[in-house]
Amino acid sequence: MNTPQIYLMFGIQGAGKGTQAVLLAQALHIPHISMGDILRETAQQDTPLAAEIRSYIEHGNLVPDELIMPIFKERFARDDCQKGFILDGFPRKLSQAEKLQAILDELGIEITRAIDIHISETELLSRLASRLVCTSCGAVYNENSAPPKTEGLCDQCGGKLVKRQDDSDVEAIRTRIRHFHDTTGQAIEYYRQRDLLLEIHGEQPIADVFQEMKQKLGIV
Repeated sequence: MNTPQIYLMFGIQGAGKGTQAVLLAQALHIPHISMGDILRETAQQDTPLAAEIRSYIEHGNLVPDELIMPIFKERFARDDCQKGFILDGFPRKLSQAEKLQAILDELGIEITRAIDIHISETELLSRLASRLVCTSCGAVYNENSAPPKTEGLCDQCGGKLVKRQDDSDVEAIRTRIRHFHDTTGQAIEYYRQRDLLLEIHGEQPIADVFQEMKQKLGIV
């Protein structure tokens, strides 16, 4: 039996990690697991856990780790994850990285690589100024580098695309950057210390970022 390919995808909001996670999942024929998607999927179920998660989401609060971790454990154990998976948007802090490791240890699987798509503050400000977000499903587009097929409408669900107000607030963006480095930066360092971190230059066209990632991962 081949060793499962487990990849963690990191990158500040706007770096393109979600796009690269999807491309890598397609290339390797393994699931792309997004924390946002898995929480929305669980919230749609008719269970006490789903009701509790809906309450957090509806009030705009973060879902606590004690609810998230069992969901991830169940998801990783499904048949479609036998060959591996791409985990996108988690862990976001050091404590989550440690809890994730405990789950993977229980399941007897190891992380292949943690991938950090990094871009400069200047590039991030430029990208966010032209970013579009679907009000229905949360899909993200960019007016310049990754526009929707139909102007103003989401390719995936047909929902309305809008610009987030805080994407044009420079100080708000800088606050986001500081928060990312203070929290997720610790999780990234956790994987660096374990010789699992792979850094990718994100200030390239999408295809070039993916090509660099494949080359460094040894994917043909």
